[in-house]
Amino acid sequence: MEHERDKLLESFLKNDEELSALKNTVWLINVTNDQFRQALHPPGISPEDAESLKNAENEGQALTIQLHTKTKELKILEESIRNKTERLEQKQNFVGALREALKDRLGEREALSKELSDLSTKIQRAVRNISRLSLEVRNKPTFPGSEEDIRIHLLREVRRTVSDLLFSAAESMPEIAAKIQELYQE
Repeated sequence: MEHERDKLLESFLKNDEELSALKNTVWLINVTNDQFRQALHPPGISPEDAESLKNAENEGQALTIQLHTKTKELKILEESIRNKTERLEQKQNFVGALREALKDRLGEREALSKELSDLSTKIQRAVRNISRLSLEVRNKPTFPGSEEDIRIHLLREVRRTVSDLLFSAAESMPEIAAKIQELYQE
């Protein structure tokens, strides 16, 4: 027990010495701090003014910290705005490209529509000619003649030309193929 008591007493004395050393260090820091403050502020300042000055310094430090924080937040917001602006510009460019493609498609559609209309007109003319020539061939006497051979030959050539036009239009443009099918059914 005595041994433990001696250890505790020794520990207590050691801690007491450390506490005393810390107190001396704090006292030295306070003295140095006061000397520093006196160097910054002449000794003619009243204690109330010195306290006000201390408070103002503390507020200044707090405001400096707030300013630094707000500056960081501002930089983050500026970066965010810059990124969003870039994304907006990219999307606007994409929309512009889509509009341009749509305009091109509309032009192609109009050209195809005009071509389809022209083909429809040609087909109707060819059908009328075929009908007329067929009627003439049926109404002709049964004896063969050179004039009749020429008309039959022309009729076959018109038929081949119309068929070729229809097949080439159907192969190259599926939309026209559907329209031709409708006209054929009529």
